[in-house]
This record gives sequence, structure tokens and C-alpha cells, in this order.
Amino acid sequence: MIALFVLALILASWVPRVPQIKADLRLGDGRLGLALLGAPVGAVLTRWLTGIAVTRFGSVPVVRPPCPATAPSDAVVSAVGYAGWLTGPPVVGGLAELIGLHRALTVVLVLLATIVAFAPALRAPRPDPAAGEQCPVRPAADGGPASS
Repeated sequence: MIALFVLALILASWVPRVPQIKADLRLGDGRLGLALLGAPVGAVLTRWLTGIAVTRFGSVPVVRPPCPATAPSDAVVSAVGYAGWLTGPPVVGGLAELIGLHRALTVVLVLLATIVAFAPALRAPRPDPAAGEQCPVRPAADGGPASS
């Protein structure tokens, strides 16, 4: 509930700035409308794909973490993602005020490239079912024993 309240505050503070953003980026009505259409299209596509997944696999496999042993780390990754989603726009806006929008977006691009470069090093080792470890990576398609 708190997350929805914070999201409402963020959207309420962002919407009045749309004309200023449009002027700063020199966007026409069509390009601004296309940019503003991104979030709703993403939401609709996500809900559509979730519906397909629930229809095909059922609601429990879609909602349940694939491996109970990794559920805490999945929660941490989700929390960090939401924190970045909520704090990113104000930080980029503040940077844009200080150093300009293009430089602020360049900072975001550099951070993204850094994350992509170091992400493989942070990957957890896969469990070994032969050693009795939990959660094989994927079940066999024929219903036989799972493989990693």
C-alpha cells in the first residue's frame, strides 16, 4: 500500500512538468505522445503475457518462486529493482538540473553498461542435483528426472 502511495506521489509530481520536459527536449506532440505511451503499452503487454503464462502453466507455478532456496535472494533483487525504479527518475531529474539532460542520461547509460559488464560475475553457482542440492535448473520435458 505504501508503494502505491509513493508511486502516486511520483506521478503527481511528474505530470505537471510534462510541458517543461516537452519544451526542453524540443518534442512535438506526436513524439511526446509516443513517449508517454510507453508505460501503458508495457503494462498491457506484461499483463497479457502473465495471462498467457497463467493459462498455460497455472497460477501456482507462475507465482511461486522456482526454487524455495533462492526465494530470499529473489526478494532482494526485486526490492533493489523497485527501489531503483522509484528513486531513479528523481535522481536523473536532479542530475539534469545540475549538468543537463543529455549528460544525466549519459550517466544512466554508463551505469547500465557497468551493470551489464559485472552481472555475470555476480551469478550464483547452479545447484548440483547429483550432490543432493536443492532446485535443479529445469525439469526434463518427458517428466523424467530433472537435469541442470
